[in-house]
Amino acid sequence: MKQSILRWAAGVAALIVTISVARVMPFTQIEWQHPWQVIVFVPALAVINAIIGPFLKLLALPINCLTFGLFSFIVNSLLFWLAGVVTAMSMNAAGALFGSVMYAFLSTAICWPIKEI
Repeated sequence: MKQSILRWAAGVAALIVTISVARVMPFTQIEWQHPWQVIVFVPALAVINAIIGPFLKLLALPINCLTFGLFSFIVNSLLFWLAGVVTAMSMNAAGALFGSVMYAFLSTAICWPIKEI
């Protein structure tokens, strides 16, 4: 229980940093109106990745093989965008692509020490 709460808090922190960096980047738009959207986004992304993610990755397997795995960035950004739609966040395609890559990097870096607890 303690580890899952720490991972959720790390995900929220990674998302806040991702949104802050995306505001500075040109052509990216990731915005939210209420703080609860950021708090709900992390579990929504986890549920979407667990339920819809494997199905989309299986469907995208042929094109993923043709592009040597680069199409997985598109699939992950689509899942990130879908979690944003569920939580009423507004983002464009560049924001979803940048956000998914930055969020994955930051959440991995922050959650790495939590795995040892």
